[in-house]
Amino acid sequence: MADNYFNFPVQLMKIAPNIRQFCNDVIDYCIYSHSRKLNGRDSISDAAEYFGVLLGSTFSTEANGRRLYHKIPLPAPMTGISKGLLFDFLQDYKTEQEIAVLMAFLAIKSILGKKKYCRMTNDFLLCRMAGYSAKKDMSQLPEWLTRYKSRRIMNGLKMDLQKYYGLKIYARYTRGFFVSFTLSLEALITEVEKKRKKYQEHHMKGQVSAAVTKVLNDLYNGKK
Repeated sequence: MADNYFNFPVQLMKIAPNIRQFCNDVIDYCIYSHSRKLNGRDSISDAAEYFGVLLGSTFSTEANGRRLYHKIPLPAPMTGISKGLLFDFLQDYKTEQEIAVLMAFLAIKSILGKKKYCRMTNDFLLCRMAGYSAKKDMSQLPEWLTRYKSRRIMNGLKMDLQKYYGLKIYARYTRGFFVSFTLSLEALITEVEKKRKKYQEHHMKGQVSAAVTKVLNDLYNGKK
């Protein structure tokens, strides 16, 4: 049975908001990447069958897939999209906001990896949405994403992520925000606050230890 999930490096997201080209690049990249594990002259066709994709041209898929595969150095941050969601964006009209929300969804998946939850900042989220591994690799934010530097518009993006993709978000007395796709909101809050409590207790113990050391040093130095 075909693998209905397409995993690919975030660099393919640089082509957004050209969503049709993005979807075709994901298909071509994944088919070519999988074909490298196969033997025989029909490896591209066999890989397409594995993903359950009917190709218009095996030649163009192989050529574009090979170009993309060798253009992007590995290892690279990876993300993934289901076949259903991929073809929804390939075949149906989508607004630029819907495209941005999809890129944010894919960006967050690449940051989370296999973790239950993690903390991130708006700047790093935008960096990944633009298709870059790290902020140092991005000379400037693509023009189509600059509007999301506004707190109000970014908050709207986060609301859509929660509404359409089931993302859980928690931000309280912290730089950045915490996200999870697998934990409930209550479980995410519990994890974050337990970690915060543990840090605060450790920090207070450190302060007490430092204060004791200072007082003892002052006392003994004074006796001398």
